[in-house]
Amino acid sequence: MIESMPLEDELGDVLEKALKLRSLPEEQLAARSEVSLRKIKDAFDYRYDFTPDELIRLAKALSLNEVGLSALAGGQYPLPTVPVFSFVLRPYSLSLGTGKVNAYFVHHPGKKEGILFDTGYQPAEITNCLKKDELCPTAVFLTHADSDHIGGLPALQKAFPEMQVWGPRGEKTDKAVQEGDEISDFASGQIRVFDTCGHAERHFSYLVQGKGNHSVLIAGDLIFAGSLGGAFHCRHRLWENFDRILRVLPAQTLIAPGHGPLTSVANERKFNPFSV
Repeated sequence: MIESMPLEDELGDVLEKALKLRSLPEEQLAARSEVSLRKIKDAFDYRYDFTPDELIRLAKALSLNEVGLSALAGGQYPLPTVPVFSFVLRPYSLSLGTGKVNAYFVHHPGKKEGILFDTGYQPAEITNCLKKDELCPTAVFLTHADSDHIGGLPALQKAFPEMQVWGPRGEKTDKAVQEGDEISDFASGQIRVFDTCGHAERHFSYLVQGKGNHSVLIAGDLIFAGSLGGAFHCRHRLWENFDRILRVLPAQTLIAPGHGPLTSVANERKFNPFSV
């Protein structure tokens, strides 16, 4: 299950992303934190030998959340209990080399029709999963056009020819989305669109809202439990959108990331190393 998956990023990944985000050379980090350069480089290779005081100094030098960074280093990053929603959220953990990539199917209880978010990498894997579960996507929403998130689209379109494709303009979509769009004529309830570029030039996150306070953000590669996505387009925009999402969404909102386990806005506000 995705809820019990390993975190997408380890301590070394977070330190590398923080260095790039702050435009800080490794040597300056060593000087500012008074932690040896050897220890920092070892962490990039997933060999951790930091004392608690060194972790605190690294967090301060990189403007990171000290509690979250220390929990990550100790292999004890906390995750919330996944709530029961008024709609069904089906996570699919799909093959990606030695790792995994997530797709999500959302539908009402007792209904087979619903909405798919992203497709995974392997051409037929998500199609086979949906057919096994006897589910039918009326639409697929793409967070961004990286191959690990849209590789299954061609096979999916052949299997479900009536399915509409929503997502970034010009990226194999039938309907382009933009910030502020609200789509309410689907079986999953209302979908609100957020432009969350930074990881990619065209990257969107989707807030699925059910009855009451039941909502889940399909976040793609914007935010992971205990980390944030890689800034392959613009580190400043990535950080701005990461910060914005954690500020504007209700604390109880579930976060369904493109990689790694499910988390929540409240959890990432409190523990995510990049949340300060």
